[in-house]
Amino acid sequence: MLGWATALAALAVAVTLILPHSPRTPRTSGPMGSQAYVWQRAWTLAVVEAVEAGISDANASGGFDRLVILAAELTPSTGPGGTVMVRPDYAACRRSGRAVGLAIRVNAYSGEFEAEGALTRHLVEVASAALAAARSGGVEPVELQLDFDCPTAKLAGYRVWVQAVRQASAPVPVVITALPSWMGSRDFGELIETADGFVLQVHSVNPRLLTAEGSALCDPVAARAAVERAAGFGRPFRVALPTYSYLAGVDAAGKLVGLAAEADRPSWGDGVRLVRLSSDPSAMAALVRDWTADRPASMTGVLWYRLPVAGDRLNWHGRTLAAVAAGRTPRAVLIVAAKRTEPNLSDITISNEGDADSPLPASLSVR
Repeated sequence: MLGWATALAALAVAVTLILPHSPRTPRTSGPMGSQAYVWQRAWTLAVVEAVEAGISDANASGGFDRLVILAAELTPSTGPGGTVMVRPDYAACRRSGRAVGLAIRVNAYSGEFEAEGALTRHLVEVASAALAAARSGGVEPVELQLDFDCPTAKLAGYRVWVQAVRQASAPVPVVITALPSWMGSRDFGELIETADGFVLQVHSVNPRLLTAEGSALCDPVAARAAVERAAGFGRPFRVALPTYSYLAGVDAAGKLVGLAAEADRPSWGDGVRLVRLSSDPSAMAALVRDWTADRPASMTGVLWYRLPVAGDRLNWHGRTLAAVAAGRTPRAVLIVAAKRTEPNLSDITISNEGDADSPLPASLSVR
């Protein structure tokens, strides 16, 4: 039986989910900004081609008004020597004709945040170096994002980093990625006041929701509730939605033992099965439609993670993202054709002419 305090908490959550929005929240409608992350460290030919092409609703070329590219990755536990500076192809960015933002990824850290500390100084140096590299490549960044999954208890300390980077990066706006769980902290409001905006990340891996078939990386009901709650803070924000998948290793007890994002099928030993954690294009398209029709005025757009690149087997195809970003539910259209190449010999071709991925049929009957 639930205690009275737990029951009240559960009731509060239920009310949050049932009420569509607060009547005091300013609302808007119409098309939103549509943007994408480029998160590769290595700028291969496929990445360059994807950046130059982008997507659009009509022909998978163009479409996004901004690309946010990974510029550096820090691992605080390893010190400055563990920092990786990415070398984006800024000529390709210029050719794309789109605005470009930079992102700095900071890996796990739960230590102290000191305004004059070595780690703070290093973060500022990395941010300054990333901005300088972009400008040397002929690109003036429109924003600098800090992507750090800070422990909720440390948000007040994280504010020290944001202040330092924002001061050093001015006039470039500094934006942070934010987790829905942060909004329950009394320090969250001051943190986002320190930044020029935030990106609400509503996708994640939840081991508790793993099934034999896998699970979704984004719960649309929770995403809608998080957006309404974020609007209550009165700061501009975008929403990050997923396009990618993971392969997860699950042991006999149903516990998660590992994740693989872009590698070949991994092996975690005997007794571990692979399941796919994926992004549902239909559900994401429904979110886009709903927010296009009605959303908080402070929600300015959607940032897709990540830009489709040829050969990426754990991401949507560009055509799929083009449809979803336009609010359309993508569908597969399998076409079978036979071509007589010589007497008594025909080539059978199966092609997908739609905009949704689809597995090949397990069998094909020919007569």
